[in-house]
Amino acid sequence: MSAPCPTVRRVIASDPRAIASDPRALHLARIPARDGCLRAVDFVVTDVETTGWDPAQAAITEIAAVRFRDGRICGQFASLVNPGTAIPPQITELTGITDVTVAGAPALPAALAGFLDFARGGVFTAHNAPFDEAFLIAACQACLLPWPGFDVLDTADLARRLLSVEEVPDCKLSTLSAHFGTATRPSHRALPDALATAEVLGRLLARLESAGIATLAAIASLPTVRGDHSHSEAV
Repeated sequence: MSAPCPTVRRVIASDPRAIASDPRALHLARIPARDGCLRAVDFVVTDVETTGWDPAQAAITEIAAVRFRDGRICGQFASLVNPGTAIPPQITELTGITDVTVAGAPALPAALAGFLDFARGGVFTAHNAPFDEAFLIAACQACLLPWPGFDVLDTADLARRLLSVEEVPDCKLSTLSAHFGTATRPSHRALPDALATAEVLGRLLARLESAGIATLAAIASLPTVRGDHSHSEAV
């Protein structure tokens, strides 16, 4: 995906963890500050599909998440969402989600409440996390629901800290999925993408463990090993 659009930047900027370490991109302090053994952390690996790229103009069509703990998937949540608006043809071409697909789906408040209940107490994890989180924060604002202020882990950012350009040409989810040979491949649908991200996360966490890094707090001190500084590597 491209660098965060102005609306995503505004939504993220309202989060107290927002930083602007790169003048070209505003993004969250993605590495959780909370000290905790990585094996004991509940990572809520999340993906959303939307009708566009700007949360001020686009709507969520699908939310999925898996709880990942100690190398295992412990639970799954998935829901289509009726966006209450037509899905653009180019989005249907990308995701396969049509107006008919979501015609009988829950409206946003019900789907969002289900996700928040599932995610409670976990570390919000996503590939290119600012995008997914910005849409979910905007959705909470639209539904008058409080955003819990999760600790956030961005697997794209983590990959940039662990994988050199000699290993992978970029840190897109599709590239990492192919590199690690994940059982589920990303497909621009929320649950497969969340499952693929969880598998990638597991491989990245194994790298951390091999390097003697056993806590969330220790990740924050890791420098990127890549020459690129892109903050827009999604699928």
